[in-house]
Amino acid sequence: MKIKNPFQSATKRFISKEIENQLYEKASEDIENNLIHKGIWTRAFAKADGNESRQKAIYIELMVQHYKDEIAAGEEIEKILMSEAEKELARQAEENKKRQEAERKKQEEAAWNHPDAVAARAKAAEEQAKEEEAQARVIVIATWSLFFILLIFGVSIT
Repeated sequence: MKIKNPFQSATKRFISKEIENQLYEKASEDIENNLIHKGIWTRAFAKADGNESRQKAIYIELMVQHYKDEIAAGEEIEKILMSEAEKELARQAEENKKRQEAERKKQEEAAWNHPDAVAARAKAAEEQAKEEEAQARVIVIATWSLFFILLIFGVSIT
């Protein structure tokens, strides 16, 4: 029998409320910094019947719901709560990572196409071809040897 933690639901509720409070704070800060989601702002205006003071309150509610939907869709809470400066730093870090990956691939390609590497691959291919040719000779010799042994001892192949 599994024992349930009696504090788990209260803890989850607290964490959920704390996250929701952070989402309200984020919506408020975005308004203060004039970072407005135009579609949601317009929807709030329509729901407020043109009343601009109600529009702001409705907008905050809609933005919090929007953030919750993003979380439900798999977005990370930290990413949603990031400031615009942090988002820009994250974007730059991602670009740097892509640039470094492209440079690494370019260096690998240059190393692959380096004359010494090309010569080494050609030599390895030549050696492999010689080995395959030698194996084919052994098979042919073994086949002919078997044929002559059978012929000498008068064994019919048919």
